[in-house]
Amino acid sequence: MPTTETLPITQRFNSPSARIQQVSNPSGTVSTGGLGEPKFLISEAAFTGGWGRPQRDGPALRATTLIKYANWLISQSNTTYVTGTLWPILLLDLNYVSNNWNNTGFDLWEEVNGASFFTTAVQHRALREGITLAKALNDPASTVSAWTTQADKLYCFLQSYWSASSGFIVANVNPGSGAIRSGKDANTVLTSIHTFDPAAGCDSKTFQPCSDKALANLKVYVDSFRSIYAINSGKASNAAVATGRYQEDSYYNGNPWYLTTFSVAEQLYRAIQVWDTLGKGINVTSTSLAFFQQFNSSATVTTIPAGSASYTSLKASIKTFADGFALVAAQYTPSTGALAEQYLRSTGAPTSASDLTWSYAAALTMFDARANVASESW
Repeated sequence: MPTTETLPITQRFNSPSARIQQVSNPSGTVSTGGLGEPKFLISEAAFTGGWGRPQRDGPALRATTLIKYANWLISQSNTTYVTGTLWPILLLDLNYVSNNWNNTGFDLWEEVNGASFFTTAVQHRALREGITLAKALNDPASTVSAWTTQADKLYCFLQSYWSASSGFIVANVNPGSGAIRSGKDANTVLTSIHTFDPAAGCDSKTFQPCSDKALANLKVYVDSFRSIYAINSGKASNAAVATGRYQEDSYYNGNPWYLTTFSVAEQLYRAIQVWDTLGKGINVTSTSLAFFQQFNSSATVTTIPAGSASYTSLKASIKTFADGFALVAAQYTPSTGALAEQYLRSTGAPTSASDLTWSYAAALTMFDARANVASESW
């Protein structure tokens, strides 16, 4: 929620958002697809150069951000600003999501055109949050009904990314022709933490951090980098390692990224937080068994009671594992603390874009997760 320091920044986000929604661009106009445009000039004019467009996660992510602010304003008895300023922006974005989620677009890496797990998941979250806010504002029932119908369809489609035969989430697919690349991608880990809902427990349908599917997927994702980066050489098969976007990556020769390495730690910290909060123990299923066998090779399908010696030991091992990913990224962070986009697969030296905002944001949210800072439910 906004603080005295961050409130002015939050407020400055709203007006530019409303303005650029109205700017015609290569993706279209405000009414013909332009809300899916991923990039504008700093002057707020359209960027007309080549780019991976449209990117359909943008309106959903903006909506989630503004809904958080709207909910806070309502709690401060400032509904007038919500209805007069924020709601018109949100209506455009959420209607775009409702009307366009079933169309293909470029993924969060801006590289492949298809259906993306991350995009589908954040679209689903945004519509669910929008429905709740619409009801709070007494918006017409027709809006709620339309969004509910599409949110239910998104929820159903979200399940199709899980490959039971392979035991991981396929990050990007071409409808009708299957997975793009191997399908193992940081996209899926980022989804788990960006759609984290502490009230959802270990729900596998929304791929919560402690769900069996998210944990199984995390192991497959991490393992895909163990043998391809020189800086991971010699590490045990259950040790933390540097991770990148996806194993086939060739951008800057395909290196680990700070934000992806941090994301592994964050998912694990959030899993621990939920296990402790729920107090129901740790459920080991046939789906997640391989993940847990990293910490105990004789682990079996069972529920480990909360508070038991086995629970305490396992939780400590998983936290140490999570810390390991943070330490890997720290090992290759220069003494200045500057976080670039990537670090070289051969030496760990920072490379590509310097001072990447997303790298810093990923570090902050990881630290919050480790400190058990509360996260809003959606």
